[in-house]
Amino acid sequence: MKITYRKINESFAARIWEIERTFPEWFKACNAVWTPDYDSYLAFFRNCSEVYGMFSGEELAAVVYLEIEGERVNIHVSVISETDRKFIIAFFCSLLKKKGAEGVRDYRAWIFEKNRGLKKIAEEVGFIKTGLKLYKGVSKNSPIRWFEFIRRQ
Repeated sequence: MKITYRKINESFAARIWEIERTFPEWFKACNAVWTPDYDSYLAFFRNCSEVYGMFSGEELAAVVYLEIEGERVNIHVSVISETDRKFIIAFFCSLLKKKGAEGVRDYRAWIFEKNRGLKKIAEEVGFIKTGLKLYKGVSKNSPIRWFEFIRRQ
């Protein structure tokens, strides 16, 4: 299966939103903290400096949203299909190398504490957990705890 990635535009936004509505409740609760409805999601999408899609054949497998501020990037990730982790890691490594060549030095991501898969991927591509925590949102009557991860080139 051929894995590719490329910049995507807002014509993908509705498709991504609909796919994510089929995800588990904990995922939807986490997303609702930042983008509770389609209009806020679309505004977020439009506000991002760059948005990349990873494709497995023609199927959208992951989305990476970048908010670039000089040498710093806030990175948001959504893995939206069952794809071998090695491809997702290769995608991230390639994207980080590309952005590093463009002058990006610092990356930041906030990851939901129970998203073990994404935390593991982040660590495998060089992100470290800083120890900072953010409590924002509620899932199953419990506060959602986010951990900050950073990566420096």
